Amino acid sequence: MFRLKIGAFILQVLSVLNSGCAITAGSFFSNDDDLSGAPTTVGGYDLVDVNARSIIEIANDVNKLREKRTVELLNRRGFAASGVADDYVIGRGDVLTIIVWGHPELTNPTGEFRDAESAGRLVDANGNIFFPYIGELNVTGRTVGMVRRLIAEKLASYVQQPQVDVRVAAFRSQTVNVRGSVSRPGVVSITDRGLTINMAIAEAGGILESGSKRAVSVRRNGYEIQLDLYDDIANGLTVGELQLEDGDEVVVLRGDEYGVYVFGEVESEKIVPIPTAEISLGAVLAQAGGLTTNTANARKVFVLRLNDAASATEAAERIDLPSRLSVYKFDVSKMSSAVTLSMFKMQPNDFVYVDRTGMASYNGVITQFLPTISAIFQLDRLVND
Repeated sequence: MFRLKIGAFILQVLSVLNSGCAITAGSFFSNDDDLSGAPTTVGGYDLVDVNARSIIEIANDVNKLREKRTVELLNRRGFAASGVADDYVIGRGDVLTIIVWGHPELTNPTGEFRDAESAGRLVDANGNIFFPYIGELNVTGRTVGMVRRLIAEKLASYVQQPQVDVRVAAFRSQTVNVRGSVSRPGVVSITDRGLTINMAIAEAGGILESGSKRAVSVRRNGYEIQLDLYDDIANGLTVGELQLEDGDEVVVLRGDEYGVYVFGEVESEKIVPIPTAEISLGAVLAQAGGLTTNTANARKVFVLRLNDAASATEAAERIDLPSRLSVYKFDVSKMSSAVTLSMFKMQPNDFVYVDRTGMASYNGVITQFLPTISAIFQLDRLVND
């Protein structure tokens, strides 16, 4: 999975950083304005100065951007942004219960006290069922209502005004595979209620403590989409309420495989895992031990984000959506900074960098970081080609 490969690559990058060959705690950044701006693969960068007054507006803008890009990505991959399932289509392996009111010999000719599934009519490998007076009847690709009308029409020559009811006693033809950090990995059936991502995960026993709702992969028709189940989509729905299709695969990733990369003037350079719930910039810095006492420049804390968590997926799948780097700059030297630190929510694959006292402007920081980000971006493309 490409995110794991990104993580492995960044660990290698961090080892280089710590060796002093590139950006290390204590290194000096060039302030060459001509070098600022991202490579063409990223398309430039936007600097956003975050403070206590602007944090709510910024958070809203970030959420709107994520929602827009998530919906665009889902639409391009055939996910309907609706919580309403389509009518169930009968397939091979399903078991049908067929009732003809007033005619028990047709309703249950194989035994009165058997359960509905074992007494039902199995849709065979050719998509057929057998029914008295009718013989073999092809039902695959039809809804329950269509089969009900078809049987009533064909019985009309033998039964006066037949009243027919058809139900699916066992759903076997359409399934979704759920894997990863869930209690009971395995196959989950799609029923006439449909099957959302949240329902599939619940059927698999729910997400383990090691897993994350911020890191769920859905594979369909040879494509893989990384999703955050907290993201909102159209009509007030969340990503978790998207309907799945036969053959889809849902993989819940581990939180420690899907993190935020923290380095610079912090006590412990590390990858902070994304938990099941949201995590703030303040919590990420706390897990890294906080800023170093004597060398950290509290006025220059940066979060570098390649648009959003879906960007690398879009690139790997050659989806033509614009990719642009956002750089958020924080001054955490004041008491009011606690508001911004707690309200700014991190996204997977964010970079957090704490500058050193006396170092150059943000242009220098960005200039030094862009080759690394661009390399990761390009590696994603190569790995997924």
